[in-house]
Amino acid sequence: MKILLLEDDIDYQETIHEYLESLGYEVESFENGDDALNAIHFRSYQLLLLDIRVPGMDGYEIVKTMRESGDETPVIFMTSLTDIDNLSIGYELGCNDYIRKPFAAKELRYRIEQVIKLFYFHSNKETIKLADGYSYDLNRKTHV
Repeated sequence: MKILLLEDDIDYQETIHEYLESLGYEVESFENGDDALNAIHFRSYQLLLLDIRVPGMDGYEIVKTMRESGDETPVIFMTSLTDIDNLSIGYELGCNDYIRKPFAAKELRYRIEQVIKLFYFHSNKETIKLADGYSYDLNRKTHV
């Protein structure tokens, strides 16, 4: 499973990136929104983890642009913005979940797994159908 990570705090980005890879995910990390949006247009991801306040295009604008173009890839916002107005903006634009910074790595894992199950599973199977005839086994964290 391929995840795009947008986080401008390099130390935080590296920590999240390494943790997700230790769980078996393939991760591509970006520091600014413009580079992340460019990657989204030219590559395929199964999940996007987006900080909201980043250089270039912010996380909100990325989701707005994606949804307007018909891209329904699930999105989890990672943010220190905690008021209801910011949460409302994200959900109205089409994010699937929020995780408030700072967060425990294990919480991120559970939120990712929940979004994946809700978005990709249409039965009780533990396998996610991917493009080009591929699938992903959530329990073994491998391509099938």
